[in-house]
Parts: sequence; C-alpha cells; structure tokens
Amino acid sequence: MDQAALNAFIRKIVPLYGHMDVTTGVDGDRFFAEVPRTDALMAHEGTIHPAFQWAAGELLGGTVTLHVFDGLSGLFLVVKKVDIEFVRPARRDIVAECVFDQAAQDKLKADVAAGEGTFTLDVTLKDSQGTTVATMVGHYLVRPRRS
Repeated sequence: MDQAALNAFIRKIVPLYGHMDVTTGVDGDRFFAEVPRTDALMAHEGTIHPAFQWAAGELLGGTVTLHVFDGLSGLFLVVKKVDIEFVRPARRDIVAECVFDQAAQDKLKADVAAGEGTFTLDVTLKDSQGTTVATMVGHYLVRPRRS
C-alpha cells in the first residue's frame, strides 16, 4: 500500500486522524506518524494535548499491520495495551516513530498464518527540533477474522 493510499485508508476508518491532519508512512524498517501543531490539537498550556500524542504513537500499530499485510482485509487488529511517558511539553509539530524490521515482519506474518500474532512497538515521539516529548510501548494483536 503506497503512502497516499495508506493515509486515505486510515483517515477513512478512524476519522480522528483526519482531524489531526496526521501523515503516516514507512521508510525501510522505520514507521512514522507526523502531526502538525494546530490550534485544534492544543491543550490549555499551549502544548499538543496528550490524547493526540497518544493517538499518533498508537497509530503505528495500524501502520505496521497495513504495511505487513498490504491492508486489513480478513484481519482483526486490536491494541492490547499502551504505556506512555510524557517527558517534555510538545510545543511544536511532532513525529512518532518506531522500527519494525523485516525479521519481525516475517514473524508476524507466520504467527498470523498460524492463527494469531502479537507484536510490541517501542515508539519515540519527538518534536520538530528532535527533542523527545514522549516514549511509549504499544502491544498489539492481529488474527484472521472469525465468522
């Protein structure tokens, strides 16, 4: 799935991502979600609200799955758990990023083919100056849809 199709799809299935104007994509083993700083995302302290930071990081589980399986057809994907630590105020555009290498992608495919796969993402959220604003660990489950 190319980046334009990926972004159109995620905005269709989760309209919040359109509201956030998030752009997600893949660059080799690097998965990312970019969120611009806009008034619609701001908290009372002039920072990007933590809910939108969480959503940007959590989105990467879907980005990984869409990339590995070239879509979600016939799949059931859920986030099982997310732990996040906010370490600095997010006062600028942010990018959430993680690495999910080819070996991890191949393992996920094999596990899902065998009935169910789980994966974990270590995500870093940075502002446009490269300062880490949050770190998170997301745990996901993917399996074939059941009738």
